[in-house]
Amino acid sequence: MKRWQTLFLLLFSSHVQLWSQSAPLERIGIEQGLSQGFVTCLAQDREGFIWAGTMNGLNRYDGQRMKVFVSDPHDSLSLSSSAIGGIHDFGDCLLVGTYGTGLNIFCKKSQRFFRLPYRLSSQANLPTDKTYTGNSLPAENVFNELIVDADGHIWLLNYNGVFSQKAWVVRMEVPKGFWEELPSDPSLVSKIQYRAWYMDNLESNWPQFIVVNERQIICFRKDQTLVFNHQEQNWVTLKLKGGPPQKLAHIVFAEDKRTSLLQSADSLAWHCTGDDCRLLGKLPGMVFFFNDKKVWLRQDGWYKTYPIANSLETVDWAGPALSVPRKDVRWMAMFDRSGNLWFPERISGLAKYSTINGRFRHYFQGQSLMTCPFNSQNDGFGYLKDARIKLNSKPDPLLEAIQRMLDRESLSSFMINHDAAGNYWMVIYQTGLKHHFVVKADKLTGQVKRWKSPMASDAAYFSTFDEMGRYWYTTGGRLACFDPNLPETANDEQRWAFFDFGALGTADDQIIGMAKTADGSWWMASMKGLIRAKPNRSEAGKPRFDFQMLTTKANVENSPRSNNVACLLTDPKDANLLWIGSKGGGLSRLDTRTGHFKHLTTRNGLPNDVIYGILPDDEGRLWLSSNRGLIRYNPVTGEIKTFRQADGLQSDEFNSHAYSKTLSGELMFGGVNGLNVFDPKDLVDNKAKPKVLLTGLRINNLPVSVRDGDGILKESIEFCKEIVLPFSKHNITFEFAALEFTAPTKNKFRYYLKGAEKEWEQEGSEPHATYLNLPPGDYTFIVNGSNNDGVWSDEPVRLRITILAPWYRTWLAYLAYLLVLGGLAYWLVRDWMKKRDLRQTLELKEKEALHVGEMNQLKLDEFTQRILEKSQLIAELEGRLESEREVENEMEQENEPEPAIGHTAKPDDLHKLYKSQILTAKDWESFKTLFDRVHPGYMPQVMHRYPQLTPAESRLVMLTKMGLNTAEIAAMIGVSSETVKKTRQRLRKKLEPSNANLDDLVALL
Repeated sequence: MKRWQTLFLLLFSSHVQLWSQSAPLERIGIEQGLSQGFVTCLAQDREGFIWAGTMNGLNRYDGQRMKVFVSDPHDSLSLSSSAIGGIHDFGDCLLVGTYGTGLNIFCKKSQRFFRLPYRLSSQANLPTDKTYTGNSLPAENVFNELIVDADGHIWLLNYNGVFSQKAWVVRMEVPKGFWEELPSDPSLVSKIQYRAWYMDNLESNWPQFIVVNERQIICFRKDQTLVFNHQEQNWVTLKLKGGPPQKLAHIVFAEDKRTSLLQSADSLAWHCTGDDCRLLGKLPGMVFFFNDKKVWLRQDGWYKTYPIANSLETVDWAGPALSVPRKDVRWMAMFDRSGNLWFPERISGLAKYSTINGRFRHYFQGQSLMTCPFNSQNDGFGYLKDARIKLNSKPDPLLEAIQRMLDRESLSSFMINHDAAGNYWMVIYQTGLKHHFVVKADKLTGQVKRWKSPMASDAAYFSTFDEMGRYWYTTGGRLACFDPNLPETANDEQRWAFFDFGALGTADDQIIGMAKTADGSWWMASMKGLIRAKPNRSEAGKPRFDFQMLTTKANVENSPRSNNVACLLTDPKDANLLWIGSKGGGLSRLDTRTGHFKHLTTRNGLPNDVIYGILPDDEGRLWLSSNRGLIRYNPVTGEIKTFRQADGLQSDEFNSHAYSKTLSGELMFGGVNGLNVFDPKDLVDNKAKPKVLLTGLRINNLPVSVRDGDGILKESIEFCKEIVLPFSKHNITFEFAALEFTAPTKNKFRYYLKGAEKEWEQEGSEPHATYLNLPPGDYTFIVNGSNNDGVWSDEPVRLRITILAPWYRTWLAYLAYLLVLGGLAYWLVRDWMKKRDLRQTLELKEKEALHVGEMNQLKLDEFTQRILEKSQLIAELEGRLESEREVENEMEQENEPEPAIGHTAKPDDLHKLYKSQILTAKDWESFKTLFDRVHPGYMPQVMHRYPQLTPAESRLVMLTKMGLNTAEIAAMIGVSSETVKKTRQRLRKKLEPSNANLDDLVALL
């Protein structure tokens, strides 16, 4: 790291010299993540990160987040010590010096530290000029300072003890290609060469005595100043032309590298160009940077910058300066690439003075301005508070005279005006007394003159001049006009004119702004509405007015948006247009020719609808103070730009009344924390294009690092171009930064995830983006960033992301699925074919069984019919037998033989026939077999349910199932119908003790 003596140019300029302007600073401390408040060193690397070394860690700052590196005793690839003494960037690597444990090389891509085997001895009897290797260096020493010269040589300062005035100056040389090959070959550290020079009798006991500029290495001793001679490879005494050899304490080289400024410990300074050194004399502090426009020095714990008119010899060291009040600051500072100045502190961390802070100069810090600010005669600024004139500059005799008058008579005033000649004007009054005065403090004569008003009224809250130089104000419910252009002999009636608008009901203290338009109307801003004083006639050269109050009308767009009007401005390019600022209604424009209103609010771009003040600049743009910063509005283009506290404003909140324009064209706006003064021409946009980088990666809400060992990051996320993730890691958060530190909180980002959303669909100031439940596939995250003024980087960052499908969604899995599905289809087809064949077989069998059943039913029916026929035959035979028996009995009684009728069957034969046809077991077996075929399983189920049934009852059940009636059943079983009926009744009771019919019961079984 180059020391503070090689700082860049501070990009700050001011058109108005200031007596004492305090520069606002941004603080970065432990609240922002800094590991410790004691900052020992600073550097900005190639990527643009700010690196800060502390006594408790190495910090990397991206404008939003701090990343901290500390020593870990269980990690050999961490820092050797957390006490950091120096930092220098070498592309993909950082060289980091630590107190007590030597040097570390940090590889940014792998996020690993390599410790250099480097030690030195503090013994005075060692040779003062000797080359050592890393492994042969003598034992113990402490590292203190790190510097790199133009040839790439690394210079190390080592001293043992804070109060020691003895040290080693070591030059470290690395082999060719060292920085490129080191990440893959850590063994290269053993090839580093060291050359050491032992120094004693040093000027300082703190490491502030080596200065680098190109090839010049300078060491300050008590008796002489030594300069390293690169050609001779030794140290020679510095000699100043025109003076004795000097023991210096400080040397600064100008930005152009051609001149230098040398200072002794007592601040005696020489300005040198080549070998020509001219004595400047004693300066008020120690210079640390200068060019042909500015010189920065440290003075009594403050950093101050002074303008250079012609040369260093002409600087007015007692004149105005921009001061940075940093009493707790180390003897170093650093400019970043955008020109922002960084101060390391011993307690509070980092303080940053931004280049944009100088654009808005800040006065009366900590005070709330509630009245109109004004210029003082000696280029200072002031305002009125409680009848006291507050100034930031040297005393102003005219203002002192006015203050004496106010104090002597207990007078008060609300505002001080300037006329075109720079004279002070004001309306003064004494509370309770119904009279007031118009006062003029003449810039040329230094005299203060006042005129007593002929109108009985006191306070006046707003005053202004018209184009004829007449002085207008409001008092006592009247619009007052005072003409200072009349001769001294003019009386009050000639000099004053009053126009009463008291009928409108507006109190004096409610008139807080006035403006005049092209038609001669005066417009007054009040808390009850917009008042118009429209001229209707003129008598004896004095105008007359008709007064009208314009108020908000519900649901009427062509009316004021708020009755609480705060400020007015006649358009500088068209006096027919009136700009109206209100509290709650935003900005409105009234065309006095047509009476048409046009409104601008938060709905169409304003950051806030409370407008306290309106001032124009020379380009026709309007500047509006609000509760959300200072707004620049271009009526022609419609462009709106907001400046906030981060841009250097006293606060985001401003106040009513507190706005004015200086005679030189600068604008003044007061707020709750003081006064801002600026020249609109100085507020050029920040053209620095930031470098955009990814700074962090979180997967499933867990941080991912290149050192995690899971292989997700092959390089640190800042350098990574592609990552591959498993399916389970599909919730991703990207962290990013735009490395431009002017106002980092105002940097913007726009981004999108290609493959998941539309181009540049997301935009905002949040430096992170989260995507949840991403399906497998290929994506590209693209992010771009802008600086505080909306200048975008030319190179968006791209990171390709591949989310792998789960194993069951890979091509191998799909092949397996195909094989399984093919096998399954084959099996299903075969199974279907088998089932088809089986179904066909079953259908055939069912048909066969149906056919068999039908045949069995037919056989059963035929058998039953046959039995019935047999039963009928038997019955006939029995009838005949009975008839024959009766005839036989009669013949026996008559002893007369009868001839036979039909065939002559005997009764015994008939009985045998009956028995053989009906009651044989074979017949019933055949009957049962046929019944079981027709009604399979029926009788076993009946017998299982009713095992108490007799064989006769079983036959009755079967016959009933067949649908036979009582007579048929009686004929079948060879009993009488009456017997069958009785048997049926008994059977019904056995089967179901209810009133159900037996036929129904049998059918339900």
